[in-house]
Amino acid sequence: MRTHGPIGAFVLAAALSLICAPPAAAAPPANDNFADAQTLSGSTATATGTNVEATGEAGEPDHAGESAPLASAWYRWMAPADGRFRIDTCGSALDTTLGVYTGTAVDGLTEVAANDQDPTGQCADQSRVRFDAVAGTTYRIAVDGYIDDEGDLAVNVAPAPVPVNDAFADAQTLTGSTATAAGSNVDATGETGEPDHTGGSLPLGSVWYRWTAPAGGRFRIDTCGSTFDTTLGVYTGTAVDGLTEVAANDEDPTGQCPGQSVARFDAVAGTTYRIAVDGFLGGEGDVTINVGPISVPGNDAFAAASTVPSQGGTLTGTNVNSTGEPGEPDHAGSADPLASVWWRWTAPESGLARIDTCGSSLDTVLAVYTGASVSGLAEIAANDDALDPVCGPLSSGLESELAFNAQAGTTYAIAVDGFEFSEGDITLRVTAPARSEAPPQQGGPGPQPTQPTQPTLPPIATPATRPPDTTAPSLTVAAAARKQKLDGSVDLPVTCGSAEDCIVSATGKLSVPGAARLYRLGAATTRTVRRGRKTTLRLKVPRTARTAGGSALRRRKRVKATIAVRVADSAGNARTLKQTVRFKR
Repeated sequence: MRTHGPIGAFVLAAALSLICAPPAAAAPPANDNFADAQTLSGSTATATGTNVEATGEAGEPDHAGESAPLASAWYRWMAPADGRFRIDTCGSALDTTLGVYTGTAVDGLTEVAANDQDPTGQCADQSRVRFDAVAGTTYRIAVDGYIDDEGDLAVNVAPAPVPVNDAFADAQTLTGSTATAAGSNVDATGETGEPDHTGGSLPLGSVWYRWTAPAGGRFRIDTCGSTFDTTLGVYTGTAVDGLTEVAANDEDPTGQCPGQSVARFDAVAGTTYRIAVDGFLGGEGDVTINVGPISVPGNDAFAAASTVPSQGGTLTGTNVNSTGEPGEPDHAGSADPLASVWWRWTAPESGLARIDTCGSSLDTVLAVYTGASVSGLAEIAANDDALDPVCGPLSSGLESELAFNAQAGTTYAIAVDGFEFSEGDITLRVTAPARSEAPPQQGGPGPQPTQPTQPTLPPIATPATRPPDTTAPSLTVAAAARKQKLDGSVDLPVTCGSAEDCIVSATGKLSVPGAARLYRLGAATTRTVRRGRKTTLRLKVPRTARTAGGSALRRRKRVKATIAVRVADSAGNARTLKQTVRFKR
């Protein structure tokens, strides 16, 4: 249609202004401001909403310490009765943060509870808090996104009754030499003065048991069969703020109950032990607790050390259920908590002696001492992981090896333990110094007898004297591997650059700032890589490491893994490459 004159021009201009006008900015949600909080009512309540285009206000707190820049939506809820309640954001479409407060002004609030990540793991990246509500009190609820996350919200309020054995004073009784009980720590709490069990249970959500030892001896308490990553503490004492720790554990050292906890200790007949079960970093779920007697290895104690023949040899044993002793050193600085077994060896000759744990099923540490008592030892040599794969090209890299100048007639104490909590079957190989040839016999013709030769191991080089290795195969690690997302595995793309095939494997440890331990990564399966070809080595990241590392990353802490990649050829030439991997959220 043709338009003419002033009226047509006006219509055309109006149409063009509608077409070309910039879109209107989206409005913030109705409950963007503290003063406009949406009301929730009753013991059970649910609301939906959004924080898209939401803002922060002057003086508003950083909810859970993870919400800046602020983009919060506000709710208010008056407690209809005294009791424990739960507020969560399960069902939200974003990674939420949650804060619950009392107060009448946004710049004058008192925090009651706050959370970034649901400690139960049931609601992925959503948030969950619990607190003891007071009837008639109005609680102010802020829902925001982790850092700058935005999306649709869900807010849920419900009663959260605690387990019957939530309090130390209400501990469930276990009886007999063997006992099993089931329960839950969902919605459990901590108490004033209660210890942080194993140093990894905050925020506390413990349930309590009591057990009186019917006889003296070594006992085991574990949480095998529980549905979540547990922590376990065993104590003596009559008040929760005055306990003495007897034993504690986060992760089963045998690996038979992944994610569960095992504590062992020497019980005294008639003593009542207080047992706390909690979740690692606030984890929750169904609890199974088991008590039973165990036996220790025969050479568990320093005084009961097994004897190594003077000429050396290969011996076997185990450190499963073994213990440490008062005054015992931390072998190679990597054995705490101690679970050592001991051997004793007297050097027949002076010279270089070699000891290793090749063939052991666990991640070993190894130390050699002199001294007559476990609390008065002088260290001669110690090692955690072998510098080179002396156990062969298919070595796990978790074995230990050392060498030292032995003195004839000196008795050496040899301790074998596991790295941190590691336990399993041990193979100990001791190679004595080579014997000097006997002097020729006087007065008799004919060949002279010779001394038997000793088995030898490959020379053990030190960093200061090791020559450049020009025979070991060449392997390169892709630069992209240096920074990865922290999830179920660490992946290392590698290329075999040798003239022949590469035999490769990898082990590693993950470190988390503030954590009291290193986390061992699952070893990458040994494989053969054709020359010039690529493959990806995959090391499993344990759930406990993912949880701790994820928490640190959300606090903007640096989390890294140190990977040892071992590459060898069919002739046994080998080298170790060190690779550091940094993680991003």
